[in-house]
Amino acid sequence: MTNFINKLLNNFRTSELEDGQLAGDAGDAAVAATEAAEAGTPLAISDADVDLDGFVQHVVGSLVDDGAEWAVEAELDGDKLTMKIQCQEGQVGRIIGKNCKTIEAIRLLLRDAASRVGKKAKVVVIEGT
Repeated sequence: MTNFINKLLNNFRTSELEDGQLAGDAGDAAVAATEAAEAGTPLAISDADVDLDGFVQHVVGSLVDDGAEWAVEAELDGDKLTMKIQCQEGQVGRIIGKNCKTIEAIRLLLRDAASRVGKKAKVVVIEGT
């Protein structure tokens, strides 16, 4: 599971140029992250490396219907991070998933990523935008 999370978070630590080459130091970090993930080595992540808000936005954007209104708001209170997902009526079920499996997976990944940068995270889903 740790390797999967490292690879997933790696997508939010790097940017790609048009030719597929990674830009500058981000490229070096991506190579190091990939090598560490493949070797099973725990990867140290700092606040500057992880875009938790972007991660949740990417996941939510993939789940809701095209054209549906939604927003992700991050609130940081000391070391506690609260991600509020607001979406149109009828889209909440797509985020929560059958038997709450989807929202629990989002919460698990966010909690793990946040703990790596010394934060505690929770996800709240709000119906209506």
